[in-house]
Amino acid sequence: MKKYRNFFRIEQIKKYLPLIILVCIHCRWLQVNVEIFGEIRQTEYSLSVLDYAISFFKGTVAPSGQEIFNIPALWSSYFLYFFAITGYECSKIFSKFEQQKLIRVGTRTHWWYRKIFRILKETSIYLAITYATMGIYGMCTDAKIWGFSKKLQFRYNGLNLQGTSAIQMLLYLVVLPYLVMAAMACVQYVISMGINVIISFFIMLMILVGSVFFETPFLIYNYLMLIRQNGIIATGINSWIGIGTALFLICVMVLIEKRLIQKKDFLL
Repeated sequence: MKKYRNFFRIEQIKKYLPLIILVCIHCRWLQVNVEIFGEIRQTEYSLSVLDYAISFFKGTVAPSGQEIFNIPALWSSYFLYFFAITGYECSKIFSKFEQQKLIRVGTRTHWWYRKIFRILKETSIYLAITYATMGIYGMCTDAKIWGFSKKLQFRYNGLNLQGTSAIQMLLYLVVLPYLVMAAMACVQYVISMGINVIISFFIMLMILVGSVFFETPFLIYNYLMLIRQNGIIATGINSWIGIGTALFLICVMVLIEKRLIQKKDFLL
């Protein structure tokens, strides 16, 4: 019970409040624009919670002469704030409190494994709050809890989801975001430990910006844009490669950091 009470502390609420506001802005923006879109087409569209999630992780097409390029502001802000949260956690690595924890834990390896668990936990909470907010907003606006409008997603977002199964949607909206975000948080921790927190944040920012402007499997945030998935767009990237890349990064970062902390001087 103590852990649950800690989650609802003022500090925790303040930490996730910007995330909740960001998701609510997206939901309201989509709701209003779909209403306008329906009036123009003289068609009534009913939104679901899944429609909010699909539109949120839609992303954007890479710049080209054939299609209009739009910078996904809310999508980008969502991941930037995640970097900020994990960056703040990274900044506490060399604090006196962490030094005391390291002494109590006994070994540096054990301490690092606890940090990995913290990364996975933080990623889980971030995504859980995201979907919980969408669900609560949906219930308050009489949106459907399950299912999504394939017609709306095609006409409004340009996503052809006719052949997309529920398992694929779970992969695109839960599994991939979780693994990619956890992998990049591990990378951020390693860079913070090896260099410093500020540089790690800017490297995360550069990867994110690069992913927006260039459609390539080598920039990992491409895997978090539905409009670039080969299960939706014929010329898209393979989501299974994204899963493999994220898992590989997590394993490699765990091993690198395990060796790094053995040589690191934690004394201030």
